[in-house]
Amino acid sequence: MYDEDMQPRDGNPFQALEEQRAVKVDPKLSAAELLIAISTACGRAPSVRVAAPNYVTTELCEQTKPKRRLVHLVNYKPSSPASDVKLQVCVPQAWKVRQVALLSPESPQRRPLPFEQAGNRVRVLVPKLEVYALVSIEPE
Repeated sequence: MYDEDMQPRDGNPFQALEEQRAVKVDPKLSAAELLIAISTACGRAPSVRVAAPNYVTTELCEQTKPKRRLVHLVNYKPSSPASDVKLQVCVPQAWKVRQVALLSPESPQRRPLPFEQAGNRVRVLVPKLEVYALVSIEPE
């Protein structure tokens, strides 16, 4: 209801949005219900899905040279390493993924990770997340 200078806006800023692109949600929604609402508003599934404890956060980035998708994983509760973090990442339809690798300060070696690709979705399992890890998804 406020602009970038924290001044009240004239009227409802969401009024002009197409009805199917604006989704009003109940603050008590479960995570699964919220994901459905976001997907509905966006008109598609999220670019990345993560199954991890709620103290793990994710960011998806893309590099062009070299071409790859990068998933940053941060554990904000380092006293509780996360195990078996499941990722599902969208890649361009034309990509045939050649390699998925894990990089982490806890392990000096770049480690290949097994993955499954179905269409434009790549599924990866990160066995253990101490504090920070980077998952690199690279096409052929």
